[in-house]
Amino acid sequence: MPNSESFLLYSLMGFILGAASVIYSYSDWPFSKQIVIHFLIMVVTILPLLLIWQIYFTGHAHFTKVLASFLKVGFIFIIITVILKKTGKMR
Repeated sequence: MPNSESFLLYSLMGFILGAASVIYSYSDWPFSKQIVIHFLIMVVTILPLLLIWQIYFTGHAHFTKVLASFLKVGFIFIIITVILKKTGKMR
């Protein structure tokens, strides 16, 4: 895996994740709306990047595998976020 391409992709993903996290600063939005909008932004931005990354580095993409991994990680993060929110460890 080439280092410069990986660095560029990770940087782009980090930027998108950081920019999308601004959604959680809208305190007048319900928490459920924040999660749904954040997830939709991830589907539109991060999921295609993951597919492009897999095609670039392996020559092909297994959409179902990438989608399953994406949903699994997303679900885990949603659960962690909800737990932290309920315990008061997250604003």
